[in-house]
Amino acid sequence: MQAGSGTGVHIGGGRVLTCAHVVDCRDDDNMNEDDLPVRLGRNKLLMFATGRTFIAECAAVLETTDGVKDVALVALGAEVDVSSLVRSHGEAMPGCRATATASRGTRRGTKSEGEGREDAGIVTTGMVAEGSLPAATVAQTDAAKGERLFCVGNPSNVDLESLADSGGIEFEPPTWHTSVGMCEGYVDSSTQAAAAAQQARGRAPTRGELKSILDAAPVGATEGTYMQHSCWTYWGHSGAPLFNEEGCVAGLHCAWDDRTGARHGQKLQHLLDTIASAGESAAEHTAT
Repeated sequence: MQAGSGTGVHIGGGRVLTCAHVVDCRDDDNMNEDDLPVRLGRNKLLMFATGRTFIAECAAVLETTDGVKDVALVALGAEVDVSSLVRSHGEAMPGCRATATASRGTRRGTKSEGEGREDAGIVTTGMVAEGSLPAATVAQTDAAKGERLFCVGNPSNVDLESLADSGGIEFEPPTWHTSVGMCEGYVDSSTQAAAAAQQARGRAPTRGELKSILDAAPVGATEGTYMQHSCWTYWGHSGAPLFNEEGCVAGLHCAWDDRTGARHGQKLQHLLDTIASAGESAAEHTAT
């Protein structure tokens, strides 16, 4: 998900879950920290590991300024033919030619059924064909403390939304990384408030202050804020799915604390709430 480097997971019917802050634009940098940008309706470019690339529109958002809620659902629209684009070392992208046929009406920023759009060497070929992309299943039960988790993310700085001087986009193939960790419980709201207060002071916490956060006992998913996990993550992992041992999406990686090294994830209930809030926007993309 570009330009804000991030990862997402397709859950079927052209619906992709990611973090809300991944659905960004340059104007967001000028906003007051107490304000939330209007992400609904934004178009983003999204590339799958195979190289297939789509224009996606944000259909639902669950977000708070403190980052505790940070989920977005985007709906795939027109597929973009990137087969003619040149990598930074001069080779063309292999096997990425779009073959999808239009199956729905017009979405903002794309052409209607049967039409194509060519801009800066990129050809838009139509809507994604139903069932043509692999999809993950969203879990129905929260990850428990001690449960193994598997994180798949894209720790790269590929920018699909910047045009080079040649009028095309130069990029390397996407890089994917899988790591194994576990759920370490959920952050208590009082612990979260204490951590936020420490950070707001504008100085590094003392050893005692830091220890009070690190040693705070986790709570259950219902009363907790963030999910804590130990999977390895890096820049670009925002929105990366956290799979449980059954292969179902139990959360999304969303942040890490550079003071403590703690990894935070969006808990399952936030994912389910976002999917439910999409309403008609997401329902029209549900697989049959």
